[in-house]
Amino acid sequence: MDQTNISLQRATIKELSPIITNAIVVGIIIAKQRLRRFVDNKDTFKERGVWNFTIRDSIVDYINVTCWGDANEIIETYDKYHTGDVIEITKPRIDVRKVGDIKEQYCPMVTSPFHLTINVPSMAKHETNNYDYYSTLLRHPTKPIVGVINLIDVHNSGGGIASFVDLLGAIRTVGPIRIITTKVGNEQQVRDVVILDHTHPGLKITLWDPEMIARYHEFYFL
Repeated sequence: MDQTNISLQRATIKELSPIITNAIVVGIIIAKQRLRRFVDNKDTFKERGVWNFTIRDSIVDYINVTCWGDANEIIETYDKYHTGDVIEITKPRIDVRKVGDIKEQYCPMVTSPFHLTINVPSMAKHETNNYDYYSTLLRHPTKPIVGVINLIDVHNSGGGIASFVDLLGAIRTVGPIRIITTKVGNEQQVRDVVILDHTHPGLKITLWDPEMIARYHEFYFL
């Protein structure tokens, strides 16, 4: 069957299935990873790019997306879209996530059993009158709270706690953006955020990722 003659079908993340080839998916970007560039295997004079991000359209449903394109397209797209943008994805490839797949190791935990793959032209900002609904989705945890560590346990661990833990707290203060010089001589933005929970009045977290720095600034001043 000629898929070009099939009209596009608006689908929520929950409704997605690999048999759907003509879906339009709308969601808000809740996480954005750094882009990667590499030499094309078929043309060593051409540079390709890939960018992974996560979208959400309900409290329960969120999914990872991989976007491919030539290096310049990916850089332009990466700079154009940010956490908090509501986007529209047209005709993505819908794949079943595989346990142990190397691709899963570099993506956040999600609730969808599927993964979306698109090319740059397949995504666009979505104009919506319901942005207030989508923006509230940024505030909901994406992991079960049963696994979070109390802040008092972090303070009492004396550095003996696991390197990677899940924390859940309220923002107490957001510090100014600072510019530091890394060991290799590059300038880097950082910002300190202090969070609190019912067990301790404050734990300082240093943010290094520009997208996270902007996101916490937005949360604090909403």
